[in-house]
Amino acid sequence: MIKDKDIGQKVLQMYQQGYSRRAIQDMLKVSEALVSRYLTKAGYRARSAPITVEQIDYIEDSYSSGLSINQIAVNFGISQYAVQCKLKQRGYDLNDKVSEKEKEYIQSLRGEGYTINEIMMKTGRGWQTVKNHIAGK
Repeated sequence: MIKDKDIGQKVLQMYQQGYSRRAIQDMLKVSEALVSRYLTKAGYRARSAPITVEQIDYIEDSYSSGLSINQIAVNFGISQYAVQCKLKQRGYDLNDKVSEKEKEYIQSLRGEGYTINEIMMKTGRGWQTVKNHIAGK
């Protein structure tokens, strides 16, 4: 049986690795309230302050220099969706479709022993996308 302290540490670890609150809740099979309680206790806020123009400029620069949406989201402590919205507002056409080449790359990384989280970081794709393509969907 997992102790509350262990769950709390796991929630924080997963959140710091870029997992969304919802993904943590689903993966650990715990309530939304429990995830929020541990994150709030650790100083993470459920809602971010408005993103400034300077931050949007930095998001755009980071994306242009090759950082993935996931990496930018982790760096800023905001959701991938927020990063995508800001980039779309700046006129970026974000291709969300996974190419056959990228599917093969995801599967090869898994074959080499990479974890889903490591593959997420390497490809900039979300947890569910990586999981789906590992399963061959």
